Amino acid sequence: MTLRGVNLEGAKALGEWARANIAVLGLGRGGPWVTGVPVRFRGRHFVVSASHGVELIRETKDVLVAAGRRGFGGGGGVLGTAFFRGSESYDVGVVELVPEFALTLDVQWIAEKQMDSSGAVPGRDVFIVGFPEARAIRGEGGVPMLLNPIGLFTSVAEGPPPADIRGDLVDGLDLLAPIPDKDTGVGSPTDMTDPRGLKGISGGPVFLLPTVRESGVWSPSDAPLAGIQVAIFPRYRLMKFQRIEFALECLRHFDERKPLR
Repeated sequence: MTLRGVNLEGAKALGEWARANIAVLGLGRGGPWVTGVPVRFRGRHFVVSASHGVELIRETKDVLVAAGRRGFGGGGGVLGTAFFRGSESYDVGVVELVPEFALTLDVQWIAEKQMDSSGAVPGRDVFIVGFPEARAIRGEGGVPMLLNPIGLFTSVAEGPPPADIRGDLVDGLDLLAPIPDKDTGVGSPTDMTDPRGLKGISGGPVFLLPTVRESGVWSPSDAPLAGIQVAIFPRYRLMKFQRIEFALECLRHFDERKPLR
């Protein structure tokens, strides 16, 4: 059984894996949050996310991180050491976690060898996952106790972008993907008529889906992390993601923390 030439069994496995392993960065116990990707790079632990979201929370000491579906009230912890954006015009940044805290997170860390956008060509099927604020189940005081992810099966957009958003795209870095009508990736299907309800998924990972030719012995770790979701264009029902190679560049130069672009 396939979905646009995709190994559907592999796609479902990836959805369940993402549900349990994607991170959330939050400001306080009732504040805003962004989605992030746990990455292990040269023996250190990071979360890769969208800069515009992380910068809202990095100036306070009351920053929490949770992994998978656990809310901040049942598994959060103090965030780590430093944040590095790398470029004022690019919207991807990385945060290093305190080692003692990182080791308490029960997640499968993305490795450097899994980060590759070379296969993200127009028409290639992708899976985007994140944690919209609107889907959280909140407890007393608005504390999110259960985080409900959203998973989007879509593809890299084909053809030229709309003229009035071309100025928001960087050649060689930014790619677009249509927002589907329903969330069918994880959990129960969700109506996606109004894409403005996606607040909170910024920083979410964009994985390349396995094709039928790649079927057989397959696991979610075989799905390349191709990019980070950073923006939405509701008028056109398009999402923008930036190729993961810039995040890798930030990781390689993290200790310098000097502008790269």
